[in-house]
Amino acid sequence: MEAEDEVLAYLEGLLAPKPLHLGGMVLLFFLDEEGRWTGALFRGEALVDLDWAYGPEEVRERLCRRFSSWS
Repeated sequence: MEAEDEVLAYLEGLLAPKPLHLGGMVLLFFLDEEGRWTGALFRGEALVDLDWAYGPEEVRERLCRRFSSWS
């Protein structure tokens, strides 16, 4: 199993509220049992980037800085 597949398998078990559509990408948030939010950025079905923090807005802001064309 590739590392990306392992990450996706882990995230499938966590809470994911509505996706955030950003241009041609989709940002999904997942909340783990320790209260950390993971943002998973997808283009189509491909995982583009991940980031995590203790608030979804912080995750979104950091990903937007890295991909500033859709912030």
